[in-house]
Amino acid sequence: MDDFEIESKIQEYSNMIYRLALSILKNVDDSEDVYQEVIMKFCKHYEERNEMGFRMP
Repeated sequence: MDDFEIESKIQEYSNMIYRLALSILKNVDDSEDVYQEVIMKFCKHYEERNEMGFRMP
């Protein structure tokens, strides 16, 4: 998965992630924080898998 594919996945799921966080937390600022954390963890997880030689589907 290259950078374009990663960005595409982030765009594909970004609204869902934010809306889910907002529906649970009922707070815009907290929901934005959660959204950012999820994206950061996704990127970190991708980098770790890439370093180990695994490919993401």
